[in-house]
Amino acid sequence: MEYTTRDYFIPFTRDQITKMLLDEGKLNNDEVSKFEQFCLLLKSIYHFEFHEDLENLKSSYRIFNPDVNLAPNELENSNTSKIEADLTNMLRQTLINGNFEKVSQEDLYAAMEKEGIFPVSCQIDFDCFDYYEIYYQGTRTSKEEIKTWNPFKKKEVEFKLYDRIVFFFKVKNEDFFHSDKKNTKPGIPGKIYIKFFRNIPESDLEMIFPNPKPEMKFIHKMQIFLPLLAGFGVLIQKTIIEPNFNSGSNPLQEGLSPGLVVFLIVLGGYVLRTFLGYKNVVQSFLGEIAKSLYFKDKGNNQGVFNMLIDSAEEEECKEALMAYYFLLNSNKKMTEETLDNAIEEWMEIKHKTKIDFEVDDAIRKLEEKNLVIRDTNGILTALNLDEALSHMDYIWDNYFEYNKPENI
Repeated sequence: MEYTTRDYFIPFTRDQITKMLLDEGKLNNDEVSKFEQFCLLLKSIYHFEFHEDLENLKSSYRIFNPDVNLAPNELENSNTSKIEADLTNMLRQTLINGNFEKVSQEDLYAAMEKEGIFPVSCQIDFDCFDYYEIYYQGTRTSKEEIKTWNPFKKKEVEFKLYDRIVFFFKVKNEDFFHSDKKNTKPGIPGKIYIKFFRNIPESDLEMIFPNPKPEMKFIHKMQIFLPLLAGFGVLIQKTIIEPNFNSGSNPLQEGLSPGLVVFLIVLGGYVLRTFLGYKNVVQSFLGEIAKSLYFKDKGNNQGVFNMLIDSAEEEECKEALMAYYFLLNSNKKMTEETLDNAIEEWMEIKHKTKIDFEVDDAIRKLEEKNLVIRDTNGILTALNLDEALSHMDYIWDNYFEYNKPENI
């Protein structure tokens, strides 16, 4: 069944899933040992295959990595357009394999309009990027107290939290910044940045961008400008209204009188104080953003690949393990739909976790390894444990073919 309110992400490790399946008690002692061997072989096969993906990502990313100093001829001898297309396609596929879901443009703009947890909202200059994409894995609801217009009172707000966020973007080339006369660059022109964060509120997604321009909320603007208005009113009262009332003359009509000079100096002081107050508030907001993201940052650039590959390997393996186990131990004929419902009900009833199981992806993986057979009516049948072990052992032994007789 398809859901719009559930995540594809399975919030258990491979070892936990293996134990949860074995705890079902549907396998005898001999089958338990064989299933454990099946799990070990499947993990090993996926680890080997995903290691190749990791090496390909690292190789393709080199010329776009802002942390690498390239030799002068590296770019000249590279087909950068093709390498970039391969890199972004591999990165997207790895994220999909890891059950990350993309944040749409509409969702991003809607999030920017919502009241955030931070005491500041931000505007982003999207023109500085050739492209940017945001993906999340796992969501939950959280609560937090935020300040209100009343300094003695806070209010509790409920908000959506992304457990993990991966954000990658490419900065436009140097020509763009020269032609547009932009002084601030969000990174090295022409380079691709990859960021990995955790526990990011949906309403504060704009904070993960490298070029946030803070915009104060109404309450903070009032805290700055109300003292200016009050001081301005008192100043007019003391330097213009009272002298005019007492003497019947208007200081503004007397030219540059001592009273007017004092008025202008004090007014300038108020304006300067207000401007410095504004700057201090902006800097404190930027500091708040930096401080918060410091503890939410999980990795940057090439270092993110290891975490993404590990996540993809985990998710692919968990899906395949559950699909195989349920087909192996089913007492009735199962199609993709019945298998999907069975696994989702098992996770929800037995383990109090609601997921949207990607059954089509799980079956595709098992069919690629020839561990499942589908008949003309769409009925799925899993190989028994002996056949599955023998088949996967053959796959493992034949990754490299140097031991064949003709090569000896």
